[in-house]
Amino acid sequence: MSLAKFKKLYNYLLWILNVIMIIACDSKSKNTNNENLTKKPIYHKPQSNFSDSLIIKGVAAVFYYPDSAQLKAIKSITDPKILDGTLHELEYQFKYSHKIIKANWKELTIIEAQNVRFLVFKNEKGKDHTIDLNNYDDPYGLFVYNGKKLPILIDMTNLEQGLYYYLKK
Repeated sequence: MSLAKFKKLYNYLLWILNVIMIIACDSKSKNTNNENLTKKPIYHKPQSNFSDSLIIKGVAAVFYYPDSAQLKAIKSITDPKILDGTLHELEYQFKYSHKIIKANWKELTIIEAQNVRFLVFKNEKGKDHTIDLNNYDDPYGLFVYNGKKLPILIDMTNLEQGLYYYLKK
């Protein structure tokens, strides 16, 4: 092999090696960024400061909210802009849900549950079903109970369909 061909081959191999290094370094930096995103702490709803129970008899829609200490803890770990947007959305969902229930599901008694930890649903046969709100990660929500079946957590964004399937089927 002549010296000119050897230099040409050598330069070609160096060029390929540089391209490989650039690609490898670029993909490593992307992986590092993705790893940092996934290592962010995952927050859960703070535990209730109350141990009170709310007794629910008969057909009901039970809206639950965090107590004042839980809300303070939530505010301390949530970005203010995200919290404001979330609270605004929840306010709209609650108003809409109340309106739909009052208009279309008059048999449901609306109950507001705040500063309680346990919801105790009593059925027609005297059997109780207790829900510990500490086991639910959402600080706000809606349980529906028809007095016969187990109470269910309803997604307020799909309220009408959820109520229909639970109460009518």
